[in-house]
Amino acid sequence: MKFELVEPPEPAVPETVEDEAGVSHAPEGPGDDPVAGIEALTSQFVAEVAVAAEGIDASLAELAEVVQSSQTDAVEWDGAAPPENFRAGRFGRRAGE
Repeated sequence: MKFELVEPPEPAVPETVEDEAGVSHAPEGPGDDPVAGIEALTSQFVAEVAVAAEGIDASLAELAEVVQSSQTDAVEWDGAAPPENFRAGRFGRRAGE
């Protein structure tokens, strides 16, 4: 059985990258200031995290609404009680242990 060594192709470097807000960013080259590049990437990351946080907040609000509505629809069991031979203290920690 023969195996050929295949080199993966070089990834294409885009000339400009456009984020979700429509702002285009030029990729940093080897001659650019690394501190400025890190600052630009940091600000881009902060913006992406803010967008993700808004989505998470919306999802949590929807979840809270579902939980709240399910609690109002809950059935109350007035006559439900543990059996007479149930010993709740048997499953908990004792004071001396």
